Amino acid sequence: MKSHRFYALRHALVMACFFAFHAAVYSQTLLDSFDIATFARPDLRRTTAMVEPHFYFDNLNTANSTDKNTHIATAVGGIYMGTKFVNTIKTQSQQSHTASVGLGYGRNGYSANTNFRSISQFSGFNNTLGHVLRIAPYYRGQFSRKNFKENQRFFELGLTPEVNHRFTWIKRKDGVKSNLHDVSVNLGIPLYLGKGRIELVSDAWHAVEILEVLDKQQLLKRRISNEEIYGFASRIAEIKNFRNTDFRLERVAEFEALTKYLVDNEMVKTEDYRFFAHLLDAWEFEAFTQRFSGKEFKYGIVPDITLRNSSSKSSNLAVFEEGLFQIDFAARVEWNKYRPINKRWQKNTFRSIEAGYFINRNNSSITNSNGDLEDNSQINRISVHFNWENELQFLYSQRTNFFLNYRFTVTPILSMEREDGIDRDSYSISSVLAGNFTYRYYFSPQLSCDLYANANIFYFQVSDVGKYIRNNNFIAFRTSYRFF
Repeated sequence: MKSHRFYALRHALVMACFFAFHAAVYSQTLLDSFDIATFARPDLRRTTAMVEPHFYFDNLNTANSTDKNTHIATAVGGIYMGTKFVNTIKTQSQQSHTASVGLGYGRNGYSANTNFRSISQFSGFNNTLGHVLRIAPYYRGQFSRKNFKENQRFFELGLTPEVNHRFTWIKRKDGVKSNLHDVSVNLGIPLYLGKGRIELVSDAWHAVEILEVLDKQQLLKRRISNEEIYGFASRIAEIKNFRNTDFRLERVAEFEALTKYLVDNEMVKTEDYRFFAHLLDAWEFEAFTQRFSGKEFKYGIVPDITLRNSSSKSSNLAVFEEGLFQIDFAARVEWNKYRPINKRWQKNTFRSIEAGYFINRNNSSITNSNGDLEDNSQINRISVHFNWENELQFLYSQRTNFFLNYRFTVTPILSMEREDGIDRDSYSISSVLAGNFTYRYYFSPQLSCDLYANANIFYFQVSDVGKYIRNNNFIAFRTSYRFF
């Protein structure tokens, strides 16, 4: 009796192993063997828009040779961002518009990050300050166009306008109150020559995700070849180009075309009613994180102009006004590489070297009970900037994504300053080691939330002042709602 049980158990175990091995091989052959990095679809047009409410908390620790301080800041606000990407065989163009407004509060003179796009804002940092309240509307545009020739050689022209407007109210520890008004306008015009090409492969990823969902639900009729996956991804790229002013009709047209393709190519079991529900769910959760593949090397010049005007008034009757005009001219070399390791993992690498020369002219005046004081100065600087950055993405599912980014930068600067007819040269070097982690979850195709954490160490040393070390850690919670 026991031997019969033993043989029956052994037989069941062997059969289970066989089916598990068969399922693993079948799944590997069906989906995992398709390399999304090989996907190329030259005719793409993508437009998206989204709004992101944000909550932000920041903790900053600073130390130099004589002092240590801790500062905190928090902010709430929101961002609107619109993007457009056009890809053809001969050209690639991309444009984005980012507008934000934030209300920030800081203690011990630390100003909160109110535009939510830069890692931190450390301006206005002063231990004599008590409480800082700031509201800051912000806009940044980014436009670039690449024209390709043979052998993937290209010429790139860009334009990056930026406007930052800040209103700040300060209450110092000694009871003096101040209000500050600051507006700055920046315009960059980068010009590059390069070789290489980076392709948008999100549609291939989406195709594999859809087929994987249908496969797990046993709704595929047969084994799907790599050629069929490629064809399905190409059709998805065409479908996503559909546009209609009525979003509802656009979604209907997209899903109708998607269903028709799968049915016409006899890839799915249409007799099973579950097919439509799972297909719709997999289609709508598009995993909006864009995935790219390819590499490029480019070099060029990056001219940049900044205009800034600041004014402040204090309860002790002190009035301060400052105007700044700055011209930057830099030569820049970049290496960029996007590598989809497989369906779940993506690794991106960015390297750059920039050597620049800039002229900074500053005119300021202070009016108080002691009279007027004016100051005119000019600073000429030569700087070299090295940047090394890696990004690792784990795209666990269409609803859950993880992002890990770490970077290291070094910037030596030689300054030649002339103030009141006196020349003074100085040398400084700064370095930053930073890492950030993002967890993203999609509640619906349009609504997602992010939990974002950042940590960095900043080292700064000036020849005639000394060294300064700053440790900054902050967390942010933000929600995003997307329009198409």
